[in-house]
Amino acid sequence: MDTPAPIAAPLGPGEPPPPAPNPPRPWGFWATVGFLLLIGLALVVVQGFTALALVLRAGHDLREASAVLENNGSILAVGTLAGAPVVMGCCWFCAWLRRSMATGDYLAIKPLPLREAWRWSLRLLLLLLASDALSALLGRPVVPEAMLQAYQTADNLPLLWLAVIVAAPLSEEVFFRGFIFKGFAHSRLGWAGATVLISLMWAVVHAQYDWYGRATIFVTGGLLGWARWRTGSLFAPVLMHALMNLAGTLQVAVQVAYFS
Repeated sequence: MDTPAPIAAPLGPGEPPPPAPNPPRPWGFWATVGFLLLIGLALVVVQGFTALALVLRAGHDLREASAVLENNGSILAVGTLAGAPVVMGCCWFCAWLRRSMATGDYLAIKPLPLREAWRWSLRLLLLLLASDALSALLGRPVVPEAMLQAYQTADNLPLLWLAVIVAAPLSEEVFFRGFIFKGFAHSRLGWAGATVLISLMWAVVHAQYDWYGRATIFVTGGLLGWARWRTGSLFAPVLMHALMNLAGTLQVAVQVAYFS
């Protein structure tokens, strides 16, 4: 037989009410910075060993490694696929360590309504069209040279598509606009400051592009951060990131097939 729950005694005259329970809070700004550095180091180690193994397996010596590694599609694909579970697993573990919050809530793992998915996808499409128009107006290539080199040097194109369209959006969004966004947005930065800082970080790590390409990534990151904040769901930036990479890969495939 269940024991009835005790009834709280009424408050006496002038007696203050009991304090409200503290709301769950994520890791603070500096703790988040520390975790992101550790996760980044783990990713560099995994991708570095993966790339080195592929270079040596192909019969190249270490003196040729830097030339082989630069924008190589096969190494990009395998390294991305190898690093994605490491990043997502580390983010999940670091969020789980914050026992005051459910891990799913920390990383914003919640359903995205279909209407919101269409709305944010359309906004992304408009941004991509504006970006391509600006590139053409400035006389810059719509398809960056780094993307062309990666596509043309990939030994297994389906593997490259899987890495670029599925693994990269999932791992990068869990890391940047999942784990990091939660900690930064609950600091003095707020959601807007977190979006700007994370977009800057996201642009910087894409070292294969020139300043124009990184500026484009920064602006796109702002849209993805806005979507993450407005929807409260990580699936919004994941979907937009995947669509962006799909559009870019299709452009590369068309250019290689018909204009190269």
